[in-house]
Amino acid sequence: MISNSVSPFTPLEVWLPASPNVEPQVSLQWSLGYLKFFEQAKMEISAAVYHKKMDNQIDYDGHAQTYVNPLLEGELRFGTTRAYGFEFLLKKDFGRLNGWMAYNYSRVFRQTEGLNDGNIYRAFQDRPHDFSLFLNFQPKKRVLYSAYWTSYSGSTFTSPIGFLDFNNQTVPVFGERNNDRLPAYHRLDLSVQFKLNKDETQRYQHNLTLSVNNFLAHKNVFAVKFNRIQGVNFKPLIRSNFLTEDQLRTTEVYLVRFFPSLTYRFSI
Repeated sequence: MISNSVSPFTPLEVWLPASPNVEPQVSLQWSLGYLKFFEQAKMEISAAVYHKKMDNQIDYDGHAQTYVNPLLEGELRFGTTRAYGFEFLLKKDFGRLNGWMAYNYSRVFRQTEGLNDGNIYRAFQDRPHDFSLFLNFQPKKRVLYSAYWTSYSGSTFTSPIGFLDFNNQTVPVFGERNNDRLPAYHRLDLSVQFKLNKDETQRYQHNLTLSVNNFLAHKNVFAVKFNRIQGVNFKPLIRSNFLTEDQLRTTEVYLVRFFPSLTYRFSI
């Protein structure tokens, strides 16, 4: 799949088969894990370490044009990716209250010929810390409360290290690839489920679920843009004082901050 956009909502993606110029991607991974279940405590613990090496990984040249491009292979760059990390999971059952807690430490680095002066750089998937907590509480037989909290490191991206004025145009100057990172991502989801059947042996079962995504309405940054400052009639501001007035402004793009939903499910 060829896509030079980090957005999950873009339709501008194409599938490119292997060819004499695009070799098949190869991956080699090993892992070592441990799993233990404590029957009396109703608790389960698992941990694992892993290392993964991938060859013929696709990356893109700066300002690559991947949509409706008959010379698409010329926009591609090939290199290696190395990933390693540690995973930990704890499950516990207290009766009416149960849940799990997970923490992952993972790093992903790339090295691509023709990019970043041939030096190793962080991949977009490089997110060192990832913590999740899930709880279920069932005070009554037909009522179930759930809470899910997740927090992880922000994605990497390439931000300008400076700006150059050339022919009355402000041109960004880029340095190392993926030299910056978005703020950490935090989200709390809450839900309550009502079983509408008093008799669980009935053939027809239905329930109602009320949930709220991102209950705390946290501002999770999805992307950072460098825009020209708007003046009168939404036109770009023309600086009259080059010493004190800025021409560009950094803005942050957020995902949905607060999203409630009501779901009815009917099963036969």
